[in-house]
Amino acid sequence: MALNGSQYADIQSAYSERRRKRSYLVMQRKAEIYDKIPEFKELDARVANLSVECTRKMILAASGNDTDSETRKKEYLDSLHKEIEKITARKSELLDMAGIPADYLDPPYECDKCKDTGYVGDEKCTCLKQMEVSFLYEYSNMKSWLEDNNYSKLSDEYYVDEELTGFRNAVANCREFIENFGNDPRGLFFYGTPGTGKSFLSGCVAKVLLDRGYVVIYFSAKRLFDLISDAVYDNDRSGRRDLMETLYDCDLLIIDDLGTEGVNDFSKNILFDLLNERMIRKNPVIISTNMSLDILNTTYRERISSRILSSNRICKLKCKDIRIQKANCIENRQKK
Repeated sequence: MALNGSQYADIQSAYSERRRKRSYLVMQRKAEIYDKIPEFKELDARVANLSVECTRKMILAASGNDTDSETRKKEYLDSLHKEIEKITARKSELLDMAGIPADYLDPPYECDKCKDTGYVGDEKCTCLKQMEVSFLYEYSNMKSWLEDNNYSKLSDEYYVDEELTGFRNAVANCREFIENFGNDPRGLFFYGTPGTGKSFLSGCVAKVLLDRGYVVIYFSAKRLFDLISDAVYDNDRSGRRDLMETLYDCDLLIIDDLGTEGVNDFSKNILFDLLNERMIRKNPVIISTNMSLDILNTTYRERISSRILSSNRICKLKCKDIRIQKANCIENRQKK
């Protein structure tokens, strides 16, 4: 799903509101200082007057035909800068004498990296990327998904014997993945029968990385390929390009329930393209599936399965369906 014009407008409006609030706060604080320190206001007025006078002199100098005009303009600017330095020093003294912090008129931005513009130079800031992705979260139900799938609810009570060993190995792989995120491009591949905790562990990782400010995108395989298909068959080239670039470039892409998307040549080509491009960019993926490794290879062939298995930590999860175990526990408690 690519963001539409209305959504981009909403994002820009949000940034404008951030800047407006900060500007209003600066105005309030400046009025407070002017009331408390009249000389501060006089100094600000003097800076304004000096700037106007300097501009006037430079215009007059530029209108002359003599060779000294550039020299005079430089002298005017140098003189202005020296005066402003003196005034700035005096203003700092006044604030200090009044017990007002030196940065009182420079309150923090919500994002210091981009100064609440959304861009650092010509590049999108992390905060803008995260805001754009938030629309994808809403569409993919990621926020509600993370409420039930995070480390605060981690438990191994549903696993026994070898199942428990496999689960603990998977948890260890998740922690290693998080610790090395950004330095190790390998992702995670969870496979096993339904209800064994694959999606849960994906959510655990996603929540930690989101809290650290990374851009994480989650989609079920079916939803993901439906979105890409819609963009392709609607002939929305711009939308498809934006969508694919987002999927290529996000810090972490999570594809849940691989194999449920209705596997065909189109979906296999898209999957190969996604995996290959993210490998090139060293951006990891997390993939979960109910398929065995043999079925994975049969379904997607070596061209895709080899990329999945060679570029990810492999985690096999096995146990009785946890959803059924939980339902049975509730039923037993109710009987008591």
